[in-house]
Amino acid sequence: MSQMPQQKCYTIEDLELLDLGGKDFELIEGELRIMAPASEGHSSVYSILNFLLHEWLFSQPLGHRPDLVISGGDTSLEVREEGGAHSLICPDLAIYRRADLAPAKSRRWGRKPPVVAMEILSESNTRREMVRKIALYFHAGCEQVWLIDPEEERVTVDVASSRRVRSYGAADVIEGEGLLEGFRLPVSSLFTG
Repeated sequence: MSQMPQQKCYTIEDLELLDLGGKDFELIEGELRIMAPASEGHSSVYSILNFLLHEWLFSQPLGHRPDLVISGGDTSLEVREEGGAHSLICPDLAIYRRADLAPAKSRRWGRKPPVVAMEILSESNTRREMVRKIALYFHAGCEQVWLIDPEEERVTVDVASSRRVRSYGAADVIEGEGLLEGFRLPVSSLFTG
């Protein structure tokens, strides 16, 4: 009887030594995942949401939100669970407190979580993967996780403080809360591209 070869359990330190040829990747509980290029639908939702978040941020009264930074999918979050495998996750969009961002040259990956992590589902994402990533975001200290599903035209907002999960369809408007107070997102606007 032959056995399946065991997959290597990677650590954050292993990633420092790997040459992945510029490919995007994540590390979920020690499992290295090379990410597929984004689809047109994913890219469209990303661009619209990124624009709307920046528009909201810069429309605030002068000096009102200089404490926040919106980051695209180039900021990774290191998560090390007590006695568990290492993870390195990268939200498609994230909102950070400026004070939590490490100086540009200090580290390759961040250890402080975003306030809000936003994931745009792709065809390659599995339900198990997304449930685990949401748990990792909350374990790291995120206050909110948004899951955007372009195919279903739905946005799910999970809030850590209340563990309240709300699902919004294309006809709904999301009213931001916490640090996003004042941000209004007509869900249909994400899927018009």
